[in-house]
Amino acid sequence: MKPDAEVLQEVVVTGMQKMDKRLFTGASSKLSADNVKLDGLADISRGLEGRAAGVSVQNVSGTFGTAPKIRVRGATSIYGSSKPLWVVDGVIMEDAVEVSADQLSSGDAETLISSAIAGLNADDIESFQILKDGSATSIYGARAMAGVIVVTTKKGRAGVSKISYTGEFTTRLIPSYNDFNIMNSQEQMGIYKEMKEKGWLNFAETARSAESGVYGKMYQLMNTYDPATGQFMMANTEDVINRYLRAAEMRNTDWFSELFSNAVSQNHSVSISTGTEKSSFYASMSVMHDPGWYKQSSVDRYTANLNTTYNILKNLSINLISNASYRKQKAPGTLGQDIDAVSGQVKRDFDINPYSYALNTSRTLDPNEFYTSNYSPFNILHELENNYMDLNIADVKFQGELKWKVIPELELSALGAVKYQGTSQEHSIKDDSNQAQAYRAGLDDKTIMDKNPFLYKNPDDPYALPVTVLPEGGIYQRRDYKMLGYDFRATASWNHVFKDTHITNLFAGTEINSTDRSRSYFQGWGMQYGMGEIPYYVYDFFKKGIEEGTDYYSLNLTRSRSVAFFANATYSYKGKYTLNGTIRYEGTNRMGRSRSSRWMPTWNVSGAWNAHEEKFFESLKPALSHFTLKASYSLTADRGPADVTNSQAIITSYSPYRPFTTIQELGLHLKDLENSELTYEKKHEFNVGADMGFLDNRINFAIDWYKRNNYDLIGIVNTQGVGGQILKYANIASMESKGIEFSISTKNIQNKTFKWNTDLIFSHAKNEVTELRQNARVMDLVSGTGFAKQGYPVRGLFSIPFEGLDKNGVPLVLNEKGEVSSTQINFQERQATDFLKYEGPTDPTITGSLGNVFTYKGFRLNVFVTYSFGNVIRLNPVFKAQYSDLSSMTREFKNRWTLSGEENITKVPAILNKRDYESNKDIRYGYNAYNYSTERIAKGDFIRMKEISLSYDFPRTWISNLKLSDLSLKLQATNLFLIYADKKLNGQDPEFFNSGGVAAPVGRQFTLTLSFGLLKMKEMMKYILFISIVTAFSIGLTSCSHFLDELPDNRTELNSGNVSKILVSAYPTTAICEIAEVSSDNVDAYPNNFTSDRLLEDLYKWESTSEQDQDSPAALWESCYISIAACNQALAMIEKAGEPASLSAAKGEALVCRAYAHFLLANIFCKAYSTTAKMDLGIPYVKDIETTVSPSYERGNLEDVYKNIESDLLAGMELISDNMYSVPKYHFTKKAAYAFAARFYLYYVQSDKSNYDKVIEYAGKALGSNPANSVRDWASLGALDLDKDIMPNTYVSADINANLLLVSADSYWGGRVDPYSSGQRYAHGPLVAIETCRSDGPWGKYSESKEANIYYMFPWSNSSALPTKVMLRKVGLYQEVVDVVAGTVRGHMINAAFTTDETLLCRAEAYVMKGEGFYSQAVSDLNVWQTAYTKATSPLTVNAINDYYGGLAYYKPLEPTVKKELHPDFPIVDQTQENLIHCVLHARRLLTLHEGLRWFDVKRYGIVVNRRFISNSGRVSLTDELKTDDLRRAIQIPSDVISAGMKPNPRN
Repeated sequence: MKPDAEVLQEVVVTGMQKMDKRLFTGASSKLSADNVKLDGLADISRGLEGRAAGVSVQNVSGTFGTAPKIRVRGATSIYGSSKPLWVVDGVIMEDAVEVSADQLSSGDAETLISSAIAGLNADDIESFQILKDGSATSIYGARAMAGVIVVTTKKGRAGVSKISYTGEFTTRLIPSYNDFNIMNSQEQMGIYKEMKEKGWLNFAETARSAESGVYGKMYQLMNTYDPATGQFMMANTEDVINRYLRAAEMRNTDWFSELFSNAVSQNHSVSISTGTEKSSFYASMSVMHDPGWYKQSSVDRYTANLNTTYNILKNLSINLISNASYRKQKAPGTLGQDIDAVSGQVKRDFDINPYSYALNTSRTLDPNEFYTSNYSPFNILHELENNYMDLNIADVKFQGELKWKVIPELELSALGAVKYQGTSQEHSIKDDSNQAQAYRAGLDDKTIMDKNPFLYKNPDDPYALPVTVLPEGGIYQRRDYKMLGYDFRATASWNHVFKDTHITNLFAGTEINSTDRSRSYFQGWGMQYGMGEIPYYVYDFFKKGIEEGTDYYSLNLTRSRSVAFFANATYSYKGKYTLNGTIRYEGTNRMGRSRSSRWMPTWNVSGAWNAHEEKFFESLKPALSHFTLKASYSLTADRGPADVTNSQAIITSYSPYRPFTTIQELGLHLKDLENSELTYEKKHEFNVGADMGFLDNRINFAIDWYKRNNYDLIGIVNTQGVGGQILKYANIASMESKGIEFSISTKNIQNKTFKWNTDLIFSHAKNEVTELRQNARVMDLVSGTGFAKQGYPVRGLFSIPFEGLDKNGVPLVLNEKGEVSSTQINFQERQATDFLKYEGPTDPTITGSLGNVFTYKGFRLNVFVTYSFGNVIRLNPVFKAQYSDLSSMTREFKNRWTLSGEENITKVPAILNKRDYESNKDIRYGYNAYNYSTERIAKGDFIRMKEISLSYDFPRTWISNLKLSDLSLKLQATNLFLIYADKKLNGQDPEFFNSGGVAAPVGRQFTLTLSFGLLKMKEMMKYILFISIVTAFSIGLTSCSHFLDELPDNRTELNSGNVSKILVSAYPTTAICEIAEVSSDNVDAYPNNFTSDRLLEDLYKWESTSEQDQDSPAALWESCYISIAACNQALAMIEKAGEPASLSAAKGEALVCRAYAHFLLANIFCKAYSTTAKMDLGIPYVKDIETTVSPSYERGNLEDVYKNIESDLLAGMELISDNMYSVPKYHFTKKAAYAFAARFYLYYVQSDKSNYDKVIEYAGKALGSNPANSVRDWASLGALDLDKDIMPNTYVSADINANLLLVSADSYWGGRVDPYSSGQRYAHGPLVAIETCRSDGPWGKYSESKEANIYYMFPWSNSSALPTKVMLRKVGLYQEVVDVVAGTVRGHMINAAFTTDETLLCRAEAYVMKGEGFYSQAVSDLNVWQTAYTKATSPLTVNAINDYYGGLAYYKPLEPTVKKELHPDFPIVDQTQENLIHCVLHARRLLTLHEGLRWFDVKRYGIVVNRRFISNSGRVSLTDELKTDDLRRAIQIPSDVISAGMKPNPRN
């Protein structure tokens, strides 16, 4: 055996150890930084592309600071990042912001700080070691599932003193329209002409539209009077118009030239290194100045590095490293990307990304002119000057490592490091920016004023005109990201060789990591940039924010803690046969508290055979120079997605939505249920590989084959939703992957003057999701990044099957129902997704490179080609149902459908006629689906000329007089061109996602690099002063469990002091109104030229729906059960606290809320309570907190559900206190609880009629002794203006005594039953109104005159604008601005869940059902209602009611009356009782119109519902009938819940 010093010729650096390569049994690649570095690209990680087998690098965005998408042997997780771990000088580098691999292509501003090593100076790096298989990465355990990239930086060397300089000067080529198929201005104007002919670019609308270009500007000039000249700014004559349009036609604006620059960027780096036997020293500084490739993209970066080693004693040394970087960067102002899964659009508001703008903006526009966007003047050059972001990023790392060789074989080491990154992101939206002016647009134009969504409408004053909340100034937004990390590692290493035969190595240690991240947000409203940056804000802004529940500042904290113990043992026999084993035991605070979840053992076993150490191998030389065979099997892990931390329930503070400032309230919200089983994602990997050399190592070949089994992957699982969440994160997925990779390195020619080396790298990797208990939405599967689906790759891309064009040129696609349609496509569908066509993975399956290096004397020519195959790309979504004259179009539009019959020869959709679009706006779904269809797909295969460089090293004889040790010049062309790509891409970069925001591709660039070094500088060293900073780490650990118990974020833990706050969220935030009302007989159907949506259609037809919007059955199911979960959390806390008297009121509210949520579920998803309740399906009644992923629940029977509701209601009702809350009307007060009890017992029919006595009892408690004083003042309400929001606002006012319980709900129902265009197809229209708000009754006759009408509430209608809608103005639509700048809104309503009026009618019905002796009391209650609701002067009597309803014919669909046949499960004793019931039902139908309670009466009384279709001509036809015994009376439970194993409601 050779001495250790001789054996250790080539080492593998794992970041913790340095191992003799002969003893290393894993798969890894070592790369020299000189070979990796791409001059002109400051981020060194981009240079890894094509350099190592098994490593793919996709430049999804080339903007500085954004990380490329790096995969080591492909994806390893579904929702996790799959990003490799970066280790620099033994210290794990953490990202300041945890951005997943999919988010890297989003273009969002956070991607600018997504690279963990953007602060590293490339010239400071010595080498990269890429650890690929489990054997190589196992020492990092639960952080290493996706591979490890170990970076070693430069150090000083003994006996060498040197000063080095490197200067890089880079220019980037401006993109050219010649590379894209964008229409020139002549072609574009031809399109605009057709659009005008089809009604789009008309004067009336375009002059005042939100977005307009050439035509809009022309109309505005025609409409603008110039008092200086006494004329309009443009004459409305044919000659002038033609001249104006001809100028636009010939303009051909080159937006790339306007927005991009080939200005030279510079990067200068200076380093000093020296060393002696006692110490070594390396220091460097670098400065990068990039003026920006495009406007507002400049970057300045400064780095400093200090690496010193002191040999204190022969056996004791200390290494101190400090790194610091500062970056100042500009970026165009941007907002976050938004995906509209309903319509199938990916969009970004106020997007001014120059690259995206140049591709998507018409070349007919004048770059010096202002056009219109968001109703405001817009010029891209002006906007970029007035809307931008400033980023300031500071990175600092200090680390120290002490090594002590106790004896020659034993070394102890202690490493400590502290890392800090601080980022400020300031978004300046200046006074004159389009984004700021959008908030002021239209104040002088009523048409724009009514349309501009950025203006504020005061809900307290419905008569007031919309006003601006930004009358002066702009907006200042600041986001701060901070990361502080501590690392400590202690290790012991023992190496010994026994008898020159047995080589042993033992390595063990412990490691502690702590990382704290904070993210804060502040919005300065009304910042006057032009007035000394003084804020000018108005009260309305804060009032609006309070009403919408939006925050103008926020703070988010996350904490990551981990502790690990590890050991590695290596044994080798004479260097021939090597065995290696590693074990690591790790725990983190992100997992559950149980040891089995929190702590994770990982391990590896591996071996290698160095055949070249065998005697027989000598006979094979030199043909076979060396041969090593190795194999490994391992278990590694990962913590999973950063935002999945629900091992404990996540309870956060929130402000429930309330539309008025006087009723605001704080509460706690159960954001995520506990998943005590949450644990690490895991990977088993088997790897076998071989390294070999031929012809004295002139040819070297390395190959590895691997197979992986990833399991316990975190994904979204469909649960039964009973715990409160239908979709939950859990360890429910698995995937398999396998691949082969090899590299060939050849020395083709080797002589004194000429050398030619070739490197070929090839990798093939495939993966398949083998288990995933959740189906992704159609939108997720077809959008550009792809998504996971069982049986397909982890990022598979699917397409909607394109079925051609219809006779009008509209695209037809196959939908989830197997129908060919242009309007009916459900992008939210989760279950029926098999109709989609699988196109391929979005991650390449084959990657590699071919490099050739030619050296002649001092010249070096490098030709480096990368390639990628096997993936597919979604083409840019350029097709729309409507276009503006701002948009550019691709030349594909030349082949568009224009004439009838062309659907047989083209597949490019037509430009729609405006009239056709307005008649059926659902056509937009077809156009959006076309963008994601089988027609809009391309191969992602490419071969790229990545680098061509020529360098020259000057001979030393030439430079010796300059006292230079070396001097070189290098000219490099990077990313020069694509040798091959799919022609369908038409210039679209196969790697880059054009998502706008801050994203830009890696440009074509040329770099000139000058490098030189100075030697023999000992005499100068005495003038160099340096200070080594030593940080002492003192970490006392009393308990690892205590360390890991720290919460991973700023969630709240429930206690007796805040338990009442969680009951704010104990009320379901989904209303029953839309589900129940559309299912009832209060709705008719109209032609499809009226607006609707899929949910309304499914509800109307009593079909199962997979829609997921705010009013869907799925939303109601989840909302009710999450409210129940909040109640159970509160009750558990109260029980834990010993049930003190101080918490009795909270306990009462929790019990009643739990009963109420179950009551809603039972009445929507079950049959009406009847004598068969013991056999009828119920719903799971939940009294315990759900702590596991997807427990299985039984529905039980309806009788038991009602018994449980009764138990909770009675137990909680008397505990409630009216003094507990500041806004009592939004909580169960005593009276509200009594009203609930009255309704509950009315439905809970008993054979002995005892339930009616309880209805009377509790209604009496709610109403008091004089009900007339407690019912609503309908006369005052009906006198209010019908055309304003004052009537619905007053109806749900907390100041109205009649409102007993108000519930804020996420809903667009107000838009369906208010004067809005939505909800016209399935609507409460003129025909059904004959039975409701336009009906006659025993109290009098309806009149078309408001003054003569019998009812105080006069229905709103407009036969010309909204002919299918007849409404009572009771339900308002309140729109919460989710993003105050982008204007993204969410619908809300306030639901009067319990009122005195409805409680009064409950009691009246109870009296009727008790029999003849109580009819007079029933009539008395009906008279109280009649007096309040109608103008009747004659009191009701039993005889009058008998005469009226007895004289009516029973309802027939074509001859409607208010009297419908009753088929209840309980008996009706005589005709008088039936007529009294008709009167009560008639009154309740009037009273609760649009509120959903009619559906419950339909179910309870077995009323048949007929579906009527009313044509445009008024012809009525019958389409369906819901009979008494129809099983569809129980709304089907959500499809996701069924797929999770819940028994569905039976169907006929």
